[in-house]
Amino acid sequence: MNQSKQVISEPAGIGRRLASLLYEGILLFAVVFVAGFLFVAFAREADAGLVRLVFQVYLFTVCGIYFVYCWTRGSQTLAMRTWRIRLVTSAGAPLSAGHAFLRYVFAIPSVGTGLGLLWAIVDRDRQFLHDRLAGTVVVKDDTPAGACEGEARRMKWPAEGRLQARNAEAAEGAEERPGRD
Repeated sequence: MNQSKQVISEPAGIGRRLASLLYEGILLFAVVFVAGFLFVAFAREADAGLVRLVFQVYLFTVCGIYFVYCWTRGSQTLAMRTWRIRLVTSAGAPLSAGHAFLRYVFAIPSVGTGLGLLWAIVDRDRQFLHDRLAGTVVVKDDTPAGACEGEARRMKWPAEGRLQARNAEAAEGAEERPGRD
C-alpha cells in the first residue's frame, strides 16, 4: 500500500467541501436519473404502494454503492477529485468499506436536514456531523494537478509524439542558424 496515503493532510476548508457537495448533487442527479429510468422501465410504475417503497430503497442503495465504491477505491468521488479533496479516517488511512458505509448512513439525515452541515460552524475542527460520527476527515488532496497514479490512466494522444519531435527539430534548427531572428 502507498504509505503517502497514510499521512494526515491539511483538512479541507468548508467552502471547498460545500462546493464539492453542490457539484456532487449535480452528478448524483444523473446517477439517480439513470437508475430510476431503469427501474421504471422494468416496474412500469413507482408512484404508489409497495412499489414506491421498493423504488426508494433501490435509489438509496444505488447511491450507497456509488459513494462506498468511490470512497473505498480512491478516497474520492468525481466531485471530490475536481475540488482536490479526499476522504480518510481520522488516523489518515484510506477508508474501509465499513467506514464508508457508516459515513453514508450518517450523511443521509445529516445532509438531508442540513443540520450536519450547520454543525461545522460550531465543531472545533469544522467537520460536518456525519464525518465526526463516522470517524472520517475530508482533507486537501496534495497530489499535483494532472498527476495520475499510473501510466495506464494517462491518455497519450497520437499526435503528441510527432509534435514533440517537430519542436525538437525546430530547436535544433534555431541553434544552427544563430544570426536569424
